[in-house]
Amino acid sequence: MKDTIICILALVIVFFAGFLIYRDRLSRDNSGMDKSPETEYLNGQWDCAIYSYGEEIKFPGPLRYEKLATLQLSELDYSCRAVYLVINELNAEEYLSSDQVSELVETAEKHKNFNFIYLGSHALREFGNLFPDCGFDDNDLSFAYVTEDGERLTFTGVFIKDYIPYVKKNDMLIGDNVIHFIADNLKKNK
Repeated sequence: MKDTIICILALVIVFFAGFLIYRDRLSRDNSGMDKSPETEYLNGQWDCAIYSYGEEIKFPGPLRYEKLATLQLSELDYSCRAVYLVINELNAEEYLSSDQVSELVETAEKHKNFNFIYLGSHALREFGNLFPDCGFDDNDLSFAYVTEDGERLTFTGVFIKDYIPYVKKNDMLIGDNVIHFIADNLKKNK
C-alpha cells in the first residue's frame, strides 16, 4: 500500500513538472524570448505602426517596430489605422528641442491616428506648458498624447520615478509598460 502511494505521488510530481515545462515552452517563441499577449495583439490583430526614437527599449517578445535614427516626423508612414512613436530620453545625453516638442503636437493634431509617448524628464516642462491641465506630479517621467474614442487625451504615469529601481532587476519593464499602454489604447479605439 505504501509503495502504491509513493508511486502515485511520484507520477503526480512528474506530471506537474512536465505541465510546467510545457506551459513555459508555449509562452516562448522560436527565439526563446518571452511572448506577451499584448505583443502578439500589436503584431497581428491591429493595423498599427510603432516607431521608437532615442535610447533602446527592450520589449518582451518580438515586437514589430522601427527604430528611428533621427526624428523626421514627415517620413513616418501614416497609412496605418494607428501610429505610435515612443521617445525614450530616460538616460539620454541629447534631448528634444522645444521645436521638436511643438512639432510632435502639431503632427498629432494633423494626423489623428498619430500618437506619441515620451519617456524622460527634460521635455516634461515643455509638454506642461502646452498642456497646463495634464496633471504632472514630481514622480512623473512620461507624457502621452493619444486619441481615445475620437478625442485627444493626455496621460502621465506610463513610467514614473518609483519604477527606476525595478528596471535594474527587469530590463524589459519599460517596454512592457509601453506595450501595455499602447494595447489598452488600441482596444479602447475599436
